[in-house]
Amino acid sequence: MNAARTPWTTVAAASLARHRAILPDEPGALLPRLVAYTREDKAAKGLRSLRAPKDVPETPIHFTALEMIQEERALLLTAPPGGGRTTLALQVALALAGELCGEPVHGGTAMRNEQGDDAPHGWRLGASVPALVSAAPGMALAGILAAAGDGFGAALDAGEAAPLPVLIVDDVERLGDGWRDVAAGIPDLLAARPRLRLLLLGDTRAAGAWSLPAGLVRHAMLPLPVAERRRAQASSGRAPGDDPALSPAAAHPGLFALARQAGPIGADAMVEDIVDSWLEVATPAASLSRPAWLAALIDAARLAKGADPATAVARFAADPAGATPLISSLLARWRDDVARVGALVGALLDLPGDGRRRAALCVAADAQRLAVLRPRLAAVLLDIVQAGALRPEERIAAGRALSALGDPRDLEALVEIPGGMFTMGCASNPNSSPTHPVAVAPFRIGAYPVTNARYAAFLRATGRRWASAEGLNPERANMPATDLTWHDARAFCDWITARWRQEGRIAAHETVRLPTEPEWERAARGDQPVQAACFVHPWGTAWDDDRVNGETTGANDLCAVGLFPRGRSPYGCFDMAGQVWEWCLTLWGEDMARPSFAYPYRDDGREARDAPDGVRRVLRGGCFSSGPAKANVAYRGSLEAGGFWRGNGFRVVVAPIV
Repeated sequence: MNAARTPWTTVAAASLARHRAILPDEPGALLPRLVAYTREDKAAKGLRSLRAPKDVPETPIHFTALEMIQEERALLLTAPPGGGRTTLALQVALALAGELCGEPVHGGTAMRNEQGDDAPHGWRLGASVPALVSAAPGMALAGILAAAGDGFGAALDAGEAAPLPVLIVDDVERLGDGWRDVAAGIPDLLAARPRLRLLLLGDTRAAGAWSLPAGLVRHAMLPLPVAERRRAQASSGRAPGDDPALSPAAAHPGLFALARQAGPIGADAMVEDIVDSWLEVATPAASLSRPAWLAALIDAARLAKGADPATAVARFAADPAGATPLISSLLARWRDDVARVGALVGALLDLPGDGRRRAALCVAADAQRLAVLRPRLAAVLLDIVQAGALRPEERIAAGRALSALGDPRDLEALVEIPGGMFTMGCASNPNSSPTHPVAVAPFRIGAYPVTNARYAAFLRATGRRWASAEGLNPERANMPATDLTWHDARAFCDWITARWRQEGRIAAHETVRLPTEPEWERAARGDQPVQAACFVHPWGTAWDDDRVNGETTGANDLCAVGLFPRGRSPYGCFDMAGQVWEWCLTLWGEDMARPSFAYPYRDDGREARDAPDGVRRVLRGGCFSSGPAKANVAYRGSLEAGGFWRGNGFRVVVAPIV
């Protein structure tokens, strides 16, 4: 192709030369990057059938970042400092510019998980012209487009026959408060430029907490799988047992780059081992031009030689996010000095307000060797969880840390739901229409979905099989139990009925069971009326990322129950939107697109307990990958009784025996 023939090919040729000069020409420089989104996650977003029930959960097959750019018109990818965002931006620009100039530089296969499953990946959208822009403070959307260059502007204005314009904006966290104005303009930009693909890359600490405009999807970049690193190191000449690039610490892309240059310090090398070994061989220029995350680790090596942690505490108080690598590294370097570690942690937990909360998150990994300080640490983590403090991703980390220490909350608490008439359904989805009045009798319902800890107790008592891959992980004990069939959920209800009667928690005339569909909606909705053209959520009609573990939160995974207290239902039930789809007793029918048991709700056999497995059961509430259209009080999902997935759980109802 003649690179001078069109403005956009001129841009692509210049981009190709520039990015080739920046990226190192060595194996592993262009490693495929995975995101926290799998093929099964994608399937779960739409209608699906599991007529041949699985025996075990599917091995996760993750999408690559390059594939996600093609899946979503507008994508925000987040990663921690040193997580390889800028390298990925350069890699994508290089790949697309090379394709356009007739010099393809990308292809092959990508390792899709830690198990080493690989699959081809590449660019399938045809000729595309990339523009890579680094965001800067005060930059508006018009400024970003201007920085992309005239050639890219020509591609934007060209017809269908022109290459697809792909705008890549790195370092979006540098926009700061200006992000709100940029975000507000994104929907109009996408509408006005229907061929444009938009890739934004940002620091997890900032961009991971942003509210996103319609049309922009957020996913987290994953660490480097060891199988991918092993393949990249295959020609290094090192024995695998001596290669620090294969250590767990080197899953961090920045540390992987350092480990490739470090000496043979072993595949069990810690972060500090890699940094120290790299410093021994680094040139003066390399050690001076270090990014902030690496500078913090080098500072830790220096500060570790002193006895007074005051400097580190002051650094953390001034900039908790920036100083977290410093504190973590000091704790690792002082791991055999209990007194010094205790002094550092104690001083951090004396910080006021959110400083103390973020300090607890920073030091939580060291809780097991800080017996004296564990109660204080657990109290701060509990405060984060119960108050709904800090950003959602920080609360998620607090929930995991609290689980490992032992979550003291009563996660079997029941909520009283009054009987009466309420409005059921909505006009936003035909399967949830028409809206109509339904009467329910009083009942009690779980304030939270059933957790892994409680379901594990059921397993120990009954010997029942469980297909969950992570359900017994101590850090997930306070998360909803998932990978459960409808039959599993009902068996748990039968077991807990006997236990709670023995404990006097329920009366002899009461039973524990799954909720009927009206009971579930009553508990989630309360007396909120129907809102024309609006989705009704447990808290109201306005979607809010701080009230729900859903698609826009960006976690794409379970979290501890109750982390979004502002999203409680009118009666005080947690997690009734997002988090996990919840099994109901109610039947749906065999057609996954259209229910046999349609609205209005009535006594027509839809609560039969002995229907065959081919008849789907109703699921409610949405899950961690659901947006406003599904994570609400009225949307009706379904699955075969023998189906299960990591996004399906349940909560219990206590009601009189009928």
